[in-house]
Amino acid sequence: MLIGILIPVLINSFTEFGIFGESNYGILFFQIIIFSIAFENRKYLTSFQRIKLYRKRPDLFQK
Repeated sequence: MLIGILIPVLINSFTEFGIFGESNYGILFFQIIIFSIAFENRKYLTSFQRIKLYRKRPDLFQK
């Protein structure tokens, strides 16, 4: 995710004034898209998330 956010910032730094230059909202648009993809809510837990949740809250897995 960090690399995905860093790529538009680097491209913008090499081609324009910077992130907060004149009407430079394209970089922020792409960063919002990257954030929305990276932080989407999922219906099912991954195996790593299940293990982490089990270690923190084992009472949720008891029947």
